[in-house]
Amino acid sequence: AGTTSATSARLEADVLAAACLRDAGELRDRLEVLSLHLASEDPGRFRGWCEVLSSIGADREAQSSSAAPSWLRRELISMGLDGRGLLESVIMPVLRTIPSAEALRSEVEASLGKSGGLHAVF
Repeated sequence: AGTTSATSARLEADVLAAACLRDAGELRDRLEVLSLHLASEDPGRFRGWCEVLSSIGADREAQSSSAAPSWLRRELISMGLDGRGLLESVIMPVLRTIPSAEALRSEVEASLGKSGGLHAVF
């Protein structure tokens, strides 16, 4: 568990560093690696990231109670990224490659079909 937690923290830091550097391509790449790891090793933490992403780029009311830190929201928006787009273009393709992540994939698919974000599912 300690190695998984350390790996998760390192991969999360990689995503956040890419956001700070405003490197959209690197952020997508790092998010893909993080998603692959978390979906396989730490589904609860994975759901947390999905909830954060679902709140970025949403309407103002959703942003006021957002799970995403305001600086992360600003960085992603400044790169022309939004959480829903990242869920669809990065997270879902990763989940489709992991047979054991079928339940997670169903949760994310269901949440993407709802206008209320992932809060309704996660």
